[in-house]
Amino acid sequence: MEEPTEGLRVELRPVDSGLAALHQEVQKHRRTISLLDLAKVVMGSYDRYDLVFMKQENGPDLYHCKHGDGACFISRQEAVKHLWQSTWMPKYYESVEQEVDFKAIAKCSLNNELIGPVNWHGYQSALMNLHRTKFANMTFEAFRSKIVTDKSEEAVQAWQEAVSKRTAWKPVREGASEVLLESPAAVEQDFESNHFDECYDVTDKVFVNGAVKKNHLSPGLWAHLIQLSGTTRRHPSMLIPNLCHGLARHHMPIFKWKGNHYTGPARPKAMEEGTVLSDSLMSIATWAANNPGKGVDAMLKELAPVPEQEKATEEEVAQAMEKQQNLVRDLLWLSEQGYILVFSNNTVSRPRTVSAQAPSPKKAPKEKRKPEEKGQDAPATDSAAPEKQKAASSSEAAAAREEASEENSVVTETKEFPSVPAEELPENNIPEEVSAKA
Repeated sequence: MEEPTEGLRVELRPVDSGLAALHQEVQKHRRTISLLDLAKVVMGSYDRYDLVFMKQENGPDLYHCKHGDGACFISRQEAVKHLWQSTWMPKYYESVEQEVDFKAIAKCSLNNELIGPVNWHGYQSALMNLHRTKFANMTFEAFRSKIVTDKSEEAVQAWQEAVSKRTAWKPVREGASEVLLESPAAVEQDFESNHFDECYDVTDKVFVNGAVKKNHLSPGLWAHLIQLSGTTRRHPSMLIPNLCHGLARHHMPIFKWKGNHYTGPARPKAMEEGTVLSDSLMSIATWAANNPGKGVDAMLKELAPVPEQEKATEEEVAQAMEKQQNLVRDLLWLSEQGYILVFSNNTVSRPRTVSAQAPSPKKAPKEKRKPEEKGQDAPATDSAAPEKQKAASSSEAAAAREEASEENSVVTETKEFPSVPAEELPENNIPEEVSAKA
């Protein structure tokens, strides 16, 4: 088996159409689904996920077919040879049969196609043409080992009838009606010159569905598909991060429950003590709290038992069935709000009840005092000290400016201003009321 192509980053992602369908089902049935179980479902079939090939530094270019068949190659030559295996070749070329007179048998064991005598001058060309058009995914030596010799008269006669006609190709495009391409190599050259850019995108990122045909990918890309698909199938938890990204695009909530990832109609919401609900809703919530992990059927039997038809009238049975339907509607509402979780296996759980928090008492507003009152309580030294400090600072700054202007009018040096002596400053330079507030 070929080795995976280097220089590429490959991711496996669930198809977006599948996630959209899941979103509709969850909203319809209000079920909570485990992402691990969902990953196992996705990996159960190749068509449920895509592979994303991303070119890294020094990686190969990706040639992606525009005709929607999922073909992707890492070389221009492989992309050109894909013409023979594609379903869109008749859009560009039509085959024409020409009569040829030959009289003169090797046979391919893979498809029993007759090639011709080994000593025939066109044998090698026919052998290479067969390999190019139908078995290009094999090495030429492996294909050549599958050739056997048949000496029966029937085989000789069948080959003579087959080679009496030769296939050529005519381009379908306008202005090329007179052109006749007599060999596959001529067709490939014409296709590369006239239609290649119309059929392929050269890009750095390609999405390829997991169900793509083997001959629609380069061998190195196919090796990536087989290797990553097998690893993810054995370890489905690898798919959970990309599942989370995909579900987020569809606005689906993702949460943890008992250590595992889940998605559902809403995130779990704990019901506060004292929450007032109808009797039917409270009966479901109480039952779910007392019976965690039990099924919906058990809940309906306990909360709305249906009597046996032999021991009850039709009216009693109808009333019991109606009560069960009302319980189901209420259960769906609780599930939509997040108060109840109904899992995909029909079991029911309820988040733990949270005690209601008492409202915190409001703090009494502080009284604001007028500036005049504050000034009366402050000591006289409090106002004198800032004035002395301000005066000293202004005088020192003026002297520094004068000296700097005399010596150099451009460059000035920052000088430290002398601090006020400690004995001139009060020990607490803040009024008592202000300090109390602080």
